[in-house]
Amino acid sequence: PPADDDPDVAAMALRHEPLVLAIPEDDPLVQLPEVGPYHLDGRTWITVVRQPDDTNRGQFLAASAKAGFLPDIAYETADPLTSLGLVSAGLG
Repeated sequence: PPADDDPDVAAMALRHEPLVLAIPEDDPLVQLPEVGPYHLDGRTWITVVRQPDDTNRGQFLAASAKAGFLPDIAYETADPLTSLGLVSAGLG
């Protein structure tokens, strides 16, 4: 996106996409009423990347850094269902 103070460009968000966490049903985090970033440090990650310059990935990495950890991304897929299959297999 353009800089907020750029006088030559007007920008507005057209949609917001939530980031979701998928975990296997036998994961201990399932028992928690709320999962915070501190619960996610040290875990193996699977991410969905829809395009090479995917802004969601950048936002995820920035949010992780702000929370104090760098995710160990073991797999990146282009399809959410593939990611869910890897999660259910216990790979991340």
